[in-house]
Amino acid sequence: MPKFPDRLSRKAVAQTFDRISPVAWEKLFEREDQNGLEKLRTEGDYPGRPYYQTEGLAQWLIRNAHYSPEQMDAKLNGCRSVAGLTVRTHLLAG
Repeated sequence: MPKFPDRLSRKAVAQTFDRISPVAWEKLFEREDQNGLEKLRTEGDYPGRPYYQTEGLAQWLIRNAHYSPEQMDAKLNGCRSVAGLTVRTHLLAG
């Protein structure tokens, strides 16, 4: 199961959350101060490039009806990051 990083670049956001087209993402990024994405910005690997908190983005996408909670769980493969910890659910077959 992949573990998503704590932060994503704009390119990674558009590739990861692909229910929204890249063009639509660009428009959302252009208006991030009005739609709440600006609050999710964080420091990244490259100074001057915007990065966004992955967990916050997931919540924002659900809150704005771009993904349902079930779709987001499927997208993140059941991998949840909680304060640096990863909680995974496994199914054992007998």
